[in-house]
Amino acid sequence: MGYVWTKFGQLVDSDDSDGRYLYIINDSGERRKISLVTYAPSIPKIKEKINLLKGENIQIRTSQNTEDWSSDVWFSDLSIANTEVKDSGGKISDETIIELKQKLEQERELRIKASERAESYQEKYNEVSDKNIALEEKYIALEEEFDELSKRDQKVVVEQGKELDKLNILGKKFDFQIKGHPLKSFALRQGIAHTSKGRLQLKIVKKIKRNLYEVELPMYNNQRIPMALGIDNQTFFIKTVEWSSINERSKLKELGYNEIELKSGDYPLEELVNIHKEVVSNL
Repeated sequence: MGYVWTKFGQLVDSDDSDGRYLYIINDSGERRKISLVTYAPSIPKIKEKINLLKGENIQIRTSQNTEDWSSDVWFSDLSIANTEVKDSGGKISDETIIELKQKLEQERELRIKASERAESYQEKYNEVSDKNIALEEKYIALEEEFDELSKRDQKVVVEQGKELDKLNILGKKFDFQIKGHPLKSFALRQGIAHTSKGRLQLKIVKKIKRNLYEVELPMYNNQRIPMALGIDNQTFFIKTVEWSSINERSKLKELGYNEIELKSGDYPLEELVNIHKEVVSNL
């Protein structure tokens, strides 16, 4: 066998300062090395792949051509984890930079779709939970929907809360990415048309459940609201923004609005803010 591929975790850094080896480092602090001399013709390509793959979960290739080199010490190539890699057994794999970029784009599209499906589930879960109604069949139906999600989508829902717990975010301020449906939810559910380059500073006040938190808005008079939060590739983002009260959600329906259509359509943020004002004024 000319090589083996093994998982290496999330790639976070590289180092070639000793002049002999190029090291890659994962999120657990583990290191693997490749000889700068032996692999000199391939090093520029390896470095380009490292730059593309930082922040991604990767797999590493360890050559076995001359002896049983340990994959706990050495690597001869790398690629995104859990993907097929063209490899005819040469010094490095046959995967091109273009092919790797295509893989990364496909992976990011899958993550976006998974996040959107998870957001839809999250909103339904929160709606049922917030009503606090003893209608067990609603919870059962919701959990059945969760069971029907792909493993990838389930992981998005479940892991967000766990990852945020690890970061000890309570009582601290962070910049969060906000775009798409969450940005529209912010306008519709809280009456705020946020236009500050897709970022919003939040102070995390307390955890409510899973990845749902009460947050404070320093940019908006320290208003406190519930938000579902997430993290991906070391980037904090807002998954969805909740209503301040159940009555507001119900009033929107009473007024004849379809929330899904409002957030999926081409409504400007200002129009969604006006609808929020209409809801509040009719409570």
